Amino acid sequence: MTDKTSYTDDDLRVAVENCSSALVHVPETIQSFGALLACGLDLQAVLRASANTKDVLGVEAQTLIGQNPDLVLKQSELHELRNRLGHPTIKTQREVLTSRRFGQVELQITVHVRNDLAILEFIPELRPAPDRIQLFEQARAFLTMTIDEHDLTSFLEAATERMRALNGYDRVKFYRFLPDNSGEVVAEFRRPKIPSYLGMRFPESDIPKIARQLYIKTPFRALHDIHAEDIPVLGGEGKDPLDMSIAALRGLDVVHRQYLKNMDVGGTFSVSVVVDDKLWGLFACHNQEAKPVDPSMLLAAELAGKLISMRIQHAVDAQRQTAKRACTDIANKFLAVDDSSLAIETYWQRAQTDLMGLFPCDGIAIMVGNDVNAFGDAPSKSALHSVFSLVPAQDDTPFTTDSLQAHLPNAKLGKTGGAMILSFGPEGAIKLAFLRNLAETQVKWAGAPTKDVVNDGGVIRLDPRNSFETYIERTKGRSVEW
Repeated sequence: MTDKTSYTDDDLRVAVENCSSALVHVPETIQSFGALLACGLDLQAVLRASANTKDVLGVEAQTLIGQNPDLVLKQSELHELRNRLGHPTIKTQREVLTSRRFGQVELQITVHVRNDLAILEFIPELRPAPDRIQLFEQARAFLTMTIDEHDLTSFLEAATERMRALNGYDRVKFYRFLPDNSGEVVAEFRRPKIPSYLGMRFPESDIPKIARQLYIKTPFRALHDIHAEDIPVLGGEGKDPLDMSIAALRGLDVVHRQYLKNMDVGGTFSVSVVVDDKLWGLFACHNQEAKPVDPSMLLAAELAGKLISMRIQHAVDAQRQTAKRACTDIANKFLAVDDSSLAIETYWQRAQTDLMGLFPCDGIAIMVGNDVNAFGDAPSKSALHSVFSLVPAQDDTPFTTDSLQAHLPNAKLGKTGGAMILSFGPEGAIKLAFLRNLAETQVKWAGAPTKDVVNDGGVIRLDPRNSFETYIERTKGRSVEW
């Protein structure tokens, strides 16, 4: 029973902590589109089995538990399984063991290892073999896509269109994650009557920290039917929960299920884009009705996601190299000047064009010793002394803020809203600030970015919002984020 009543700030804090620490990777259930077995690494006995093995494999779960897996696997498959368990990647990715018929249904069998257990998943093949080959050809095509380091959005639009052609979902969106961990839909392809979320932003709390970690570990997440009951995994009584972090069949979290129901989604599929070992973006594919999960499509989409991640990583690295070259060129100009010139205003007047070309900004300010010079839009010299005081001497860590007023409530900053401050030279004797003016910003949220709190059987948790109608948030008193 849930109780949605008034709540305090402490209640909200506890709810956020509970959501972030929810054990979504050990649900003790699987989705109903396949079956799961877990064996010891010696392959002597089945230790866990999903309750639906009779329907999928032809043998009752209770019969399988404690018995040798040769009840369902051929000797040749067991031999190949032993080989796969020696692969260096077996703990980080699912590997296809084989595909073969169980009764009238062909099943793809995959294996991976978590916590010294070999986890076998059995998922029905939905396509004939020639169509599976075509899927992988479609996925490989992502490798040849053109990407411009200065226009990633065009690449993401093309990739989103291809991802929808690959999986056939009603709507495919690409979330680009922002510095505050919110996600903005920068590309979308959909059926005409399906609601659009293009240009809308989703708050950080929509994907809790533990879910983000799983998206990094697991290249995809498929939920075939939001309304279907999950299947319990048997044999775990008195034992540690089964870690299903990278299992395709992992059961649903109750909050996530309700969130998707509120969005009027019947089935979903997500593909992660990981850059610098962080969740950079996400393809979110939605179907209004439940959609059977095709294991070959899962593998093809996994390949596509890795190829896209690789291409974007390359583009991001190229952006960094371009920025480094520009910074190095300017730094070399500074190094060619003797120290006494750095305190001369005319020198900085000549240098300002180069400096303001490094980052989008409205002004720059330089402090050498105690002398301050400013160019472009900047507050008074006395206010700039306060701005530079935000960075202690000898601290070479860049300082950024989009709200100087929040740090200096009494300073008269004029039109200046944000700053990035760099300290360099002997003992931080030189400080350089890039300044941005105040800007009224407008963010389109997919529903109000607030959360309700509910008491669910004594556990305080966040309650998914019921509406995803456009909510406009206008912000004043800040600059554009760095």
